[in-house]
Formats: sequence, C-alpha cells, structure tokens
Amino acid sequence: MNSSTLVPISLNRSGETISNEVERWLSSLFRGTGLFFDSHSEKTYGHEGSKTGTSHLTFAPRVDLAETDEMVHVIAELPGVAEKDIDVTFSEGILVLKGEKKPTLECENMHYHHKESICGKFYRRIILAKEVEEDKINASYANGVLSIKLPKTQKAKESVRKIPVQV
Repeated sequence: MNSSTLVPISLNRSGETISNEVERWLSSLFRGTGLFFDSHSEKTYGHEGSKTGTSHLTFAPRVDLAETDEMVHVIAELPGVAEKDIDVTFSEGILVLKGEKKPTLECENMHYHHKESICGKFYRRIILAKEVEEDKINASYANGVLSIKLPKTQKAKESVRKIPVQV
C-alpha cells in the first residue's frame, strides 16, 4: 500500500489526536460524579522523550466495566503486550493497570512514513464504587485481552434497594 493513499490523523496543537482530546474533555465532565471510572486523573497522553531522541506515547488502554449481582468485571484491551509486562494491583477500592507495550521492531534509526501503532508505557486507574473481596480477585490474559473478576462482598451484594417510583 502506498503511504500517500493513507488518510492522515488530525492532531491538535499539542500533538494529541482529536479523538484523544475529545475523550479527555468528556472524561473531565464525569470526574467526581461517583461513577466507576476515574479515567481522566491518571490517564496520560503525550510524549515521553528519551535521551536518544526517540519518544514513546504514553497511553491508557480501552477498558470495559461490567457488573452482575455477584461481581464486577473489568476487561482491558492490551493487544501486543506481553503478559510479563502487565502489572495489576488493587488497594483501597482502586484497581490499577499498568505496564508497557514494547516496540515490535528495532526502530532506533527508522524513519516512518506513517505510524498508527502505539508503544510505550500505559496506565489506567479505576475507582470501584462497590466493595469487593480482595483475596478472591482473579485476573487472566489471553489474545490481547486482560480480564479481571472482582467478587463483591456480601454487604455489597445486599446493598441493592428497590426504590418505588411515585406518580
């Protein structure tokens, strides 16, 4: 494929894609609302320059958050990340996903005509609004998808209350 046939990605003045800028702006609207994600406070965009002049984009992986009566389920897309490069921690109701996606090619002296792949460090912090049983948290990784199951405490399971709607 000829690189001149590719459609360029629009960047704003600071160098981030317009979609990242919109996502960052929308995330800031929901900050402090008590929703599950604290997606803006620790979600980083931009370049980290190195002494060699190369830079790697720091990114936040795409995350889905689902809930059943029994558990909270977090699913993160991490294609191309080795299992050994993923770190998952949980403390005081906060789930942290961090690690690094390493370049697939040695590219120190390479000049790109077009580059859409992302490599570098990633970080995502998720604040859970439900109490979970920390010692029963389970994480698995397959085909670029990280799946974390967080069983709810009995108190969290029983905290659902039916609220009558008045007319």
